[in-house]
Amino acid sequence: MRTGTGRTGIKLYKGYTIVAAVLVMTTLSTLFSSVVMTTADAGAQSSTQAGTQAYSAVTPFRIADTRSSYHCGNVSPAGSLGPDATVTLTVVGASDCESTSGSVPSNATAVALNVTVTDTTAPGFLTLYPANVTKPTSSNLNWQAGETVPNMVVIKLSPTGTIDIYNGSDGTSDVVVDVEGYFMPASSTTGTGHYQPLPTPQRICDTRPASTTTPNNQCTDHPLQAGTSSQTLTVQVAGKAGLPVTGVSAVALNVTAINPSVFSYLTVYPASATRPTVSNLNFVAGETVPNRVIVGLGTNGSIDVYNFAGTVDVAIDVTGYFTDSTAQQTFGSLFEPISPQRICDTRPASVTGYTDQCTGHTLQAGTSSQTLTVQVAGEGGIPASASATPPTAVVLDVAVTDTTAPSYLTVYPSGATPPTASDLNWTAGVTRANLVVATLAPGGTLLVYNFSGSTDVVIDVVGYFTAAATTWTQVLPAVPISGVSPYNGTGDTSTMYAAMAYDANTNQVIFYGGINSSTDTFAWSGSSWSEVSSANTPPAGLYGASMVYDAANQTILFFGGTSVGYQSSPSNSTWVWDGTNWTEAAPTTSPSGGYGEGMAYDPAIGKVVLYTDYGNTWTWDGTNWTKLSPATSPGPICAEVMAYDPSTTSIILFGGYDNSASVPLSLSGCGGGYGNEEPSLDATWSFDGTTWSKLSPATSPPGRQNAAMAYDPNTSQLVLFGGNAGGTCSSVPCNPLNDTWTFNGNNWTQQSPQSVPPAGDGTNGMVWDGTALMMVGNQGSTWHYPTM
Repeated sequence: MRTGTGRTGIKLYKGYTIVAAVLVMTTLSTLFSSVVMTTADAGAQSSTQAGTQAYSAVTPFRIADTRSSYHCGNVSPAGSLGPDATVTLTVVGASDCESTSGSVPSNATAVALNVTVTDTTAPGFLTLYPANVTKPTSSNLNWQAGETVPNMVVIKLSPTGTIDIYNGSDGTSDVVVDVEGYFMPASSTTGTGHYQPLPTPQRICDTRPASTTTPNNQCTDHPLQAGTSSQTLTVQVAGKAGLPVTGVSAVALNVTAINPSVFSYLTVYPASATRPTVSNLNFVAGETVPNRVIVGLGTNGSIDVYNFAGTVDVAIDVTGYFTDSTAQQTFGSLFEPISPQRICDTRPASVTGYTDQCTGHTLQAGTSSQTLTVQVAGEGGIPASASATPPTAVVLDVAVTDTTAPSYLTVYPSGATPPTASDLNWTAGVTRANLVVATLAPGGTLLVYNFSGSTDVVIDVVGYFTAAATTWTQVLPAVPISGVSPYNGTGDTSTMYAAMAYDANTNQVIFYGGINSSTDTFAWSGSSWSEVSSANTPPAGLYGASMVYDAANQTILFFGGTSVGYQSSPSNSTWVWDGTNWTEAAPTTSPSGGYGEGMAYDPAIGKVVLYTDYGNTWTWDGTNWTKLSPATSPGPICAEVMAYDPSTTSIILFGGYDNSASVPLSLSGCGGGYGNEEPSLDATWSFDGTTWSKLSPATSPPGRQNAAMAYDPNTSQLVLFGGNAGGTCSSVPCNPLNDTWTFNGNNWTQQSPQSVPPAGDGTNGMVWDGTALMMVGNQGSTWHYPTM
């Protein structure tokens, strides 16, 4: 945010960790407000496997109220909390104070509570922790005398289902506790509630007028005005910022209220649902306040934002999403709460009494210290990036103090392009905290950016997400149980090196070509193959052709390939599939024929991009091919893979084999097909619509050719599989591979799926089939990764 003011009601108590930010969890049936993710050291209590906890939402119900007029719940000792006092609250099995409609099950491992402190007589803080462990040095609620402050806390339960609540104050206070949901072991059959982090935070809504710093968007110039038709704003979320259109149950957002005119609050809830009687964000006039929110999606994948009083602008940034019941249990990431651990404090050691990786590194805008790199993986109880359960995202409490000017922080993965988003806003002289759910860079690091002035930053980790075990799932065996298949039997390779693409108009994958193939066109509807007829077809037996969906013209484009006989001249014909028939195009100019050439659709320029065997770049506009002249290029290569990466808004090219004149070829050019003697390449290139750039990822897959690669919108990553390493061999494929890699826009990471297709599968490519990544192997089987 560019502007912001705030209050001074948060204090960093000496030796205590501020946990004053909020994470809101919402489903279609209930909305969770003011959640703070925090746990205590499990001590002697039994632990669960890392990242095994899934969230279950409930209709909120009250289990404790210490006020004298209520005295509700199993609180020991009963009554208001005195100075420096601790009470024990039974959570598991606790009944609703107001009815008997809700309870926490015995197998719950952690619970989400809305905790409110009221009737406060002196400044103080609350600390909540499992009743069987030593009180941690953290705080969950902070207040000044006379304030009523709510916050939500996600906390591990003791083996007996109890928690302790400590009043860190010289005065007395009352506490009200409502259950909003709980964590329990994840389902073994579905992936409901699994988390999918985005590569970086993305702004999807800003109600302020468009300007040089506030791009035009769906919410432009739509402030929320109470008492008018603009009191509630509907915001489209699904399909925005790289989120899939379907399969999303909830999204993780940072919601910021900007320059409110009066004291008010915001409620965020699924669009068209009944507005709940809770608030997500409270503020006073002139205050800019952010809050972390996880909200379920309503009609058409959208949310509603309600403002109680006055006028306020709102900015919304999305950091990730949670899957719905259609997700496979091996899909996504699960949450693991840990003991709050401080991993970064930029204040001098003379102030804190300790040192860590950030000591003495105050963030000063306009200098080399404006951005701070923080190592997260491997610190404070978070697994290392090289561990068996590497973290994909982390839950942090980020606090600023010693602030000299109004400013904001942005937290994002190291190496990523700085996003237009904010995580924490403040004015000069305040101490402010907010919860951050951040995606980690491959090495497990984050960048923290300060917009203006100087500030010290304190970061505590309170939990992390780690990916569930992934797997390739064979959808159809080599010999189909029923229906038609592109293959005739086990081990049949008659259509190896075929081409396929997903037709978004008909929601089908179209498959054509391959060695010794006929002129059959096959369509995949999501569960089975069927043969479709066409008045015209590309030539029979074309293999190694390129094929992609042309979204601008809503057709499938098919180009090149070589015909039967490995030394045959490759084709330079261009064909178009309109959903019913093949038609040969007649462009005025055309690339030379090629084998295994990379082709991908670039939505940023609205054209198909083709990279040829001889190192030339062409674009297709629906009628003609146009040759480009980039200053640099990957050079003459064959059998590479290409796919568009929305996270970098560029096309990524990987691998292939060298087709330069200096390389002795055992066969005739790229028509050879197997790469005998040709060196396999392991370079990663990026094309932004104008320029090719060679990337330098920290890790990279081994060189390969004829692999499969596609973008997975569920994980916001490219997935690369198999192919062959090339070299001297006499088999087909040549030195096959069956490893799986993902690319997040910056680095490659090798995956360890529980099952994999046969080595070499992937020669027919990989596509997104509208539900999951889908690949047809060279041994006659159809696979999904990961299964949805």
